Amino acid sequence: MVDGTIRYGETHAFLGPRFLLTVRHGDSLSYAFVRSRMEREPELLRAGPAMALHGVLDFIVDNYAPIVDEHRETLHTLERDIFSDTYRRAIVVRLYDLKRDLTYMRVAVSPLQDVLAQLMRSQAGQGQLVPEGVRVYLRDVHDHVLRINDTIDTMRDMLGTALSVNLSLVTLAGAKRSSARAPGPPCWPRPPWSPAGTA
Repeated sequence: MVDGTIRYGETHAFLGPRFLLTVRHGDSLSYAFVRSRMEREPELLRAGPAMALHGVLDFIVDNYAPIVDEHRETLHTLERDIFSDTYRRAIVVRLYDLKRDLTYMRVAVSPLQDVLAQLMRSQAGQGQLVPEGVRVYLRDVHDHVLRINDTIDTMRDMLGTALSVNLSLVTLAGAKRSSARAPGPPCWPRPPWSPAGTA
């Protein structure tokens, strides 16, 4: 995230018995941190390239967490604002922007579930690229992805409710203002030539 805007990138990973190659496109973060960690902990390297792939995937998923937390705080703030006495267009715009961001994020995160599930299902007949010991770590990343997706879905539902509530409050406030401005029934004066009690 840069200046409050989510920047998305793309990573292609090629895993072999003795190598891991990653190719980044767009605004994807550098994986130098992952490489440094692997080099500092030789026991991780001894687990093979699959453990390096786990490090990359774990790094990607970990970077989603602070974005989700920030969006959650923004949503809580907007929920308080929509019940204020004055209508502010900026609140509605922010609600729509937040829902759009969460939708894009859901599209970006969801494929990781399938990728991790496939890696955990890899069999010996496929060359055993992912040893059993590494699958345990991948399962943790998979669970993390599921939690992030669930959180995103929950916030999207809450945003839909917030938008509906905001629309109802604005409509109600507009109806009250219109009612307050509506003229009362006309009051006609009695003509001077009308007999008393007949006007």
